[in-house]
Amino acid sequence: ASRFLGSTRWQALFVEWVILIVCACVVTLRGLEYALFSATEGLEAHATALHFPLTAWLGALFTAAASSSATSLANAILAVSALKVITSMTWLTVVGIQTGMGVAWHRFVAILNLYTRRNADGTKSLGPADHMLIDGKPVTSEDDFEDLPEDTVLGVGTVDDFSWKARLDLYACTECGRCQELCPAWNTQKPLSPKLLIMSLRDHMESASNVQIVEQEEGHQKLQAGEVLLDKGVPASPHSFDLVSALSLSGATGPEGVSAVTAPIVPEVVSEEVLWDCTNCGACVEQCPVDIEHIDHILDLRRHQVLMESAFPRDLGRAFRGMESKANPYNRPARKRMDWAK
Repeated sequence: ASRFLGSTRWQALFVEWVILIVCACVVTLRGLEYALFSATEGLEAHATALHFPLTAWLGALFTAAASSSATSLANAILAVSALKVITSMTWLTVVGIQTGMGVAWHRFVAILNLYTRRNADGTKSLGPADHMLIDGKPVTSEDDFEDLPEDTVLGVGTVDDFSWKARLDLYACTECGRCQELCPAWNTQKPLSPKLLIMSLRDHMESASNVQIVEQEEGHQKLQAGEVLLDKGVPASPHSFDLVSALSLSGATGPEGVSAVTAPIVPEVVSEEVLWDCTNCGACVEQCPVDIEHIDHILDLRRHQVLMESAFPRDLGRAFRGMESKANPYNRPARKRMDWAK
């Protein structure tokens, strides 16, 4: 499958057309300015290739036009300028409404995401796993688990548990699909796609935010179980059609997409199979152009499942018992350590 499977096509085309129109307007304006100088008495000296190194050829074409009077050229400049302003304002309006539009928003948040990456030396977030956080503080020893309040949340279970860096990661996704293209799980026909995972978490967080807005502004309105309200009360799927189709085809979620805001992320947003298919190889992190830390988010979801829900694949049960009783995942006695540690 294409690495663009699941990416929101209309958003990408919209951004590309906006860029094309704005660039065309800029080039046209420079050409018209050249022609206006040529047609205005006393300003002919400014109509040179020195002042217009890239657009003098276009200005010469406008100058040679039959209706290239100064008045018509000035009116043309006004028309093209208006088109450029309208296009730019349309882009800003759409981006402001579609806050989950990663194709556009990464232009604003990618630089912040790169600056706040986990490793201060600028290297990718590979190697040892990052520490789990409890109340914003890293867990570095068993003593950190002592005397925890009963309402302490370990890992990430709902959207409210995301750190600010995790939220920034989700909004920085460009939907380019490089991570999906190189993911060994995806390439072996498993439902895990790092791109679809990030997109589904982002859209789920968006839908949760919209529900909170509705509840604050319309406190009398009651939400049915699993119902999502977008745009101040209009029931809808938080996903684009392409993403719903991609998630359904991959087996990552049902055909209805992600709809339950109040439900836990696993399994309502991310299926258990997707969560545990990750091999932690780091290919997604290595290839991401905006340094999204996919593995950190997957580990946080797994930590919550193991430590809070006691939910994990049956195959890991033996490994966990071995770690608990024999200090190794193979359940071997300590005296035979060298037999398997070679």
